This record gives sequence, structure tokens and C-alpha cells, in this order.
Amino acid sequence: MKKVWFVVLACLVFTGASRAHEIRFEDAYGTDGQLIAADYGSIPGVLDVSYYDTDSWDLNLAFRSGGLSGHAGAVLRREDSSAFYVFLTPLPGYRVTLNSFFLGSLGGVDRLTSYEVNDDATPWPIVDISSGPVTVGAGGLHVFAGLASAEEIEIRVGPNAYGIGINYINFDVSPVPEPEGWALLLAGLPAIGAGIRRRRVAARG
Repeated sequence: MKKVWFVVLACLVFTGASRAHEIRFEDAYGTDGQLIAADYGSIPGVLDVSYYDTDSWDLNLAFRSGGLSGHAGAVLRREDSSAFYVFLTPLPGYRVTLNSFFLGSLGGVDRLTSYEVNDDATPWPIVDISSGPVTVGAGGLHVFAGLASAEEIEIRVGPNAYGIGINYINFDVSPVPEPEGWALLLAGLPAIGAGIRRRRVAARG
């Protein structure tokens, strides 16, 4: 009986263990114009992070120490780039939940753009979260997503993303139990129920 309880407790702890993370570009960069590393924010063995722009499918985000609606962040450095992506890709056995991120505008100038957030589990062209046209200005824009995936979370900003920067990408990463773990949990439930019934019968006797 104790073994069954241990298995159930272990499965519940495993499924519930979630760690919060936030990508803040100023934590690793301090000079304006520094190119953002292609994997900045990745968690070894747990989560891969990558960045692209839509025109070159290369990394063209650069650090700005300020001026993005009063914040630091990563901004498109090529004027002819129309959009950029941030991908959060959990490695096998993990799930990522995107909580929120911040968009700022160079100089705090009102700039019209849009954003999309996808979990990559639903086929294109289905979009999980789409803003439509939005103005990013002096106050910036805090986007709250609440989208989870064991495959990949995709943030797309654009078109008209030049002069738009991103920062404070807040997300949780939690382990996903293997099928064997769920099987042990389900197999243990009848035994737990039987044990509880036996104790009730014994107490009544």
C-alpha cells in the first residue's frame, strides 16, 4: 500500500513541478547594437529558444539599452525586415507555457503593427492568438498569452515590425510524465480505493 501511495505522490509531484522563467535581454547585454545570440534564453536539456526575421530567416535582433517605450529590449536592426519570430521549443518530456511578453517602440513613437501567438499543435492557418492591428507607443504593450504546448510556442511580431522591440518574455516550463508514469498512477488508484474501503469496514467493525 505504501508503494502505491509513493507512486501516486511521485506522479503528482512530477506533473505539478513548474518553474518560472523570464527572458530579459539586459541581463546579458549592455551595449547598444549588440546582436542577440541565436539561442539566448535557452535552458540546456529543457528548452530551446531561437529568433528569426521573415526576410532573411536569420537573426537580425539587436540589443537596445533603452528607448523602447522607456525599456530595454531586442529590436529589429534591418529596416527592410517586416516581421520577426521568437520560438520557445521544449525538449522531449517538457511543456512550455507562455505567460506574457512586452513590446516597445523605438523612441516611444506610435507604430502600427500586429502580433500572433501559436502553439504549433493546430495546423496552419489556424492562429491561437491574433491581435489584429495594434499601436505600440510611449507606454509599450504588455501581451498576456497563457498558451501552453509540448511542441513549440511561436511569437510573431509584424508586419511593420521595424522599430518594434521585445522583452520580458515570461514563461513556465514543466515536466510532462511519460506514458509509463500515467500507467502506474492509473493502476494504483483501484488499490488505493480498496485500501480506503477496507479501513472503513474495519473501523465500523
